[in-house]
Amino acid sequence: MGLILKCNGRLSIDKRSTRAFGSRVLQIKMSFGRRALDSTAAQRDPKAGTRTNRLPLRKCLLSFCVAAFLFLPITGNTQQPTSPNNTQAQEASTKSKRKRGRVSKSADFEGAGLLQFEYGYDGNFRSPDASRDQAGTASLIFNATEDLQFEFDFDTFHSTTDNANQTATGIGDAYVSLQLTMVSETQRSPSLGVGYLVKLPTANESEGLGSGRIDHKLRFLASKKIRETDVDFNAALLFSGNPGTNGHGAGYQLALSFSRELKHRFTLEGEIFGESLDTDQPRGLFLQGGGSYQPSPRVSYDFGVRTGLSANAPRVGIFAGVSFSLANLYHR
Repeated sequence: MGLILKCNGRLSIDKRSTRAFGSRVLQIKMSFGRRALDSTAAQRDPKAGTRTNRLPLRKCLLSFCVAAFLFLPITGNTQQPTSPNNTQAQEASTKSKRKRGRVSKSADFEGAGLLQFEYGYDGNFRSPDASRDQAGTASLIFNATEDLQFEFDFDTFHSTTDNANQTATGIGDAYVSLQLTMVSETQRSPSLGVGYLVKLPTANESEGLGSGRIDHKLRFLASKKIRETDVDFNAALLFSGNPGTNGHGAGYQLALSFSRELKHRFTLEGEIFGESLDTDQPRGLFLQGGGSYQPSPRVSYDFGVRTGLSANAPRVGIFAGVSFSLANLYHR
C-alpha cells in the first residue's frame, strides 16, 4: 500500500512510486482543525455544568504524532511495468488543489474517485469572549467527479475556556458540504465554483460548545495561477441559527489567499479573511501565514499562525496538520 503526498493543495506524485503501486493510488490527508469560536461561547453561564480539562492540546498532538508514525514507514520497492500513458492517467486522477490550512478554498480540483482523510489541530487564544478555544477535526473528502466534491467534517474534541477560567470539553459540531466547479481555469480566465455547507449541531449547547442550531454557508469561489503564485478568492453568505430562538442571522465572509512553492519542498502561504458572524470561524478580521513541508513523496506537514486585526477577533491563533491519503475508488 502506498501513500501519495499532497502539498499546498496540489498532489505531487513520484513516478517511481506510481510504478510501484500501479493503479492502487492511495491518498490520506489529515487536515487542519476548522472549529473556532461558537456564537454561544460568550453567552455560556460559567456556573453551568462544566468540567476542567487542560489536556486537549496534548491529546490532539499525541493523535497527530501517532498517525504520522503509522504512515511514515509505509514504502514500496516492488516495481511493476507501467506505460507512460497509464502513469500520466494515474497522476491526473490524484491531483488536488485542496488547502486545508486556509479559510478560502480553490475553485477547482482534480481526481475523480479520490477519497481523502484529514485530521488536524486549530486553536484561538485571547479573544474578548474566551481565553482559549481549541479543537481537533477529522475530515473525509470524496471527489465524485472531476467537478463535484463531497466533504464531512467532525470535531472529535472541542475545548473552551472562558475569561473566568472555566473550561468545558466535549465533542464538537459536524459539518457536511459539497463543492461544484462550474468553469475550469484557462490561460486567460480563472476557474469558478460554488459550494454549500451545513452545520449539524452535535456539540453540547449547555456547556457552551455549540449553539444547538443549524448553520448554513453558501460560498462563491474563484482561482487563478498568476505566474508562480496561486490566488484564491472566496465570498460567502452566512446564515447562523439564533440560540434559543427561531430564525437565522445573516452575515458574510470574505477571504483572499496567495500560495507559492519554494525550494527544498516548502510551500509558503498567506491569507487575509474576515466574517461578520461566529460560524465555523470566529467573527472578525484576520491575517494569517503558514506553509507546508514535504519530507517525502508520501507525507506533508502543514502549519501556520494568525493574528486578529479587529477588536472582536482572537489575538492569536495557531493550526497544524498532517496530510496522508486513502484510495481512489475508481482505480482497481
